[in-house]
Amino acid sequence: MSKIKIFAILIACGFCCSGVLFAEEAKAISVIEDVADLKQKQANKYRQLGLEYQQMGNLAQALSFYQKAIVIYPNFAAVYNDLGVVYEALGFPERAVDCYFKAIRIDPAYLSAYTNIAFLYEEQRDLESAAFYWSKRVELSSSNDPWAQRAASRLNDIRAVLSNNPIADARENDVLGLLEDVSGHKSLLKK
Repeated sequence: MSKIKIFAILIACGFCCSGVLFAEEAKAISVIEDVADLKQKQANKYRQLGLEYQQMGNLAQALSFYQKAIVIYPNFAAVYNDLGVVYEALGFPERAVDCYFKAIRIDPAYLSAYTNIAFLYEEQRDLESAAFYWSKRVELSSSNDPWAQRAASRLNDIRAVLSNNPIADARENDVLGLLEDVSGHKSLLKK
């Protein structure tokens, strides 16, 4: 056999083997994705059960289902937020804050956690921290989000309480709002 034929056979064998290996790798990736999908679906089921028990007032059972969801799917921001709500209701504010922060670390755009942290800090009379999380809630919200308006209102209330001169600050906010409205109308007229 000539060297060219041997070389061609070796190349053909290499392609065949790599094709088989690629197919096996693709199957393995598919199986891993299927398992991850099943875990997420089961975690969702546990979360739904937790929400049902929470609504019934059975916080211990809700806590149990939320914890099961986290064990199965540890990157579930909504469940950490739910855990925070339950811990807060059970009188464990430190655990609640930890859960809210975990939800935000997993998903920085998960807005409910910002709202819950802000309410918790307000309840603890830590108004500066509450203002920070209300402002984050406003900043990350879409314009049509009704909670954005509520967060902005809470933020204004807190600023008024913390202000040395609340009347002057309120007037300044009114003027700034009027300037924004005028600027918006000008841009509409230009179009």
